[in-house]
Amino acid sequence: MWYAYAKTLAERLAWQVAEERGLDLVAVNPSFVVGPLLSPHPSSTLKFVLDLIKGAQGGYQRRYAGFVHVEDVADAHVLAMEESKASGRLICSSSVAHWSDILVMLRAKYPEYPFESKPISHQSDECIHRLDTSKIMELGFPGFKSLSEMFDDCIKSFQHKGLL
Repeated sequence: MWYAYAKTLAERLAWQVAEERGLDLVAVNPSFVVGPLLSPHPSSTLKFVLDLIKGAQGGYQRRYAGFVHVEDVADAHVLAMEESKASGRLICSSSVAHWSDILVMLRAKYPEYPFESKPISHQSDECIHRLDTSKIMELGFPGFKSLSEMFDDCIKSFQHKGLL
């Protein structure tokens, strides 16, 4: 989990610098970001999704994860900048789902792709959790896109860029 560790260290440093310099800092903390590609090549997150679709991962993770559409993350950042009441950390996440359920949903909609079909290991993190987004919602966030919307946008983007 090096990526999560690095993000945590970066945020801690940002809070330290903000305190030292008397800056008003608001951190938007997204869960697993899904949606259309914003660059010519997939980020590490979207490469992970692409490999799951192509069946190139060697299996899927047996765990739950929070998911959010990239456009919702952008909207959350704008809200954090424009809303004077915004403060602290804002959790930005639409839905929590198990990777196996995501794959079932996608296989039904896109049967032409080989998708991963087995878990990577026998160990699993079956801990169902939820991410509290009440703080961002109370600031006026209009609502999050669904799992179906975010993965559909992602796959359409992969298709458009010739990756699928």
